Amino acid sequence: LRTAQTAENLAAITWELGDYVQTLHLFAQAVDAQERQLMLQMNSQHNSEADKLAFVNMLQETADSLITFQRTVAQKAQTDRKLRALAEQSAALTLRALLQRKGRVLEAQIGSSPALLATLDSSGQQLANTWRDKVSQLSQLTLQGIQQSGSPQQRAALSALKTEVNELTKQLQKRSAPFAERHLPVDLSMVRVALPKTALLAEYAIYRPFEVAARQQDHAWGAPRYSLVAFDSTGRIGVHDSGRWQH
Repeated sequence: LRTAQTAENLAAITWELGDYVQTLHLFAQAVDAQERQLMLQMNSQHNSEADKLAFVNMLQETADSLITFQRTVAQKAQTDRKLRALAEQSAALTLRALLQRKGRVLEAQIGSSPALLATLDSSGQQLANTWRDKVSQLSQLTLQGIQQSGSPQQRAALSALKTEVNELTKQLQKRSAPFAERHLPVDLSMVRVALPKTALLAEYAIYRPFEVAARQQDHAWGAPRYSLVAFDSTGRIGVHDSGRWQH
């Protein structure tokens, strides 16, 4: 998560400085890094459901910040036409972040990876077992914070393990098309194609508005609110604040 956290911290700085283009770019980096970590943590056979839920909860601040950023840009775009394209791009990133988090959690709950790998031959099954073991090792080391606080030798071992997991994943993707499809990043264009012409995809989220000017203070996060993100078959995306969250 170090890459994602660094990108998110830099995004807050550029946001406060008013550089919205760079802020969106940094948020995209954070979302991409979190997608990789989500796949890793959700596929670990040694992580309990509580561990997986705790990891997902760690990503909530990114969602809170991103939704708030999108609303900020969208409001400014009402009087500044130059920001309209950026508002649309930030809405797309917000939807992608919500869908990837929801999708990976649902996949973990139904245990889809074992079923996807069940059709492999004996050598493929051996490869899949090695992949599972390495993913679990990497997941545990990541949660232990080796990247941040480990010794140089531990960080080097972690880097080598990441490379090994990536290589094993590529090998499995070549052997199993369904596995490869499930390990692709969330693609909104594919979601749009799957939507019937008269359908509307609606995603509700609970977020805490983020006050970027107070980002280093305890009161930077506001009271929880509902956000509705709507997506239709033409590719239009709307992000709407739906009022305060009610217990």
